[in-house]
Amino acid sequence: AADHRVQRRISRCDHHQRATFVVSALVTHSAEGAARRLTADRSLQVALDTAAFLAVSAVFFVVKFVIYETLVFTKKAESVETIAVELKPSAL
Repeated sequence: AADHRVQRRISRCDHHQRATFVVSALVTHSAEGAARRLTADRSLQVALDTAAFLAVSAVFFVVKFVIYETLVFTKKAESVETIAVELKPSAL
């Protein structure tokens, strides 16, 4: 059972990495086209494309953080509090 849980977690990470890759590729491709239309300066084009990539990375980081914070750590914190209450010695 534990092996199956590990495999599911790896699968979720794999999906996240693939989604990040696909969205980053699409956004940077669009940003490259937009940058070429906006300016002929290659340095500025690269800077705009880099900014688009970093923006996608930041968005995925925040989304992942919020998901972990609300789903993973909240449940863990609640179970730790429950265990602490159950282990608390009764007043004599």
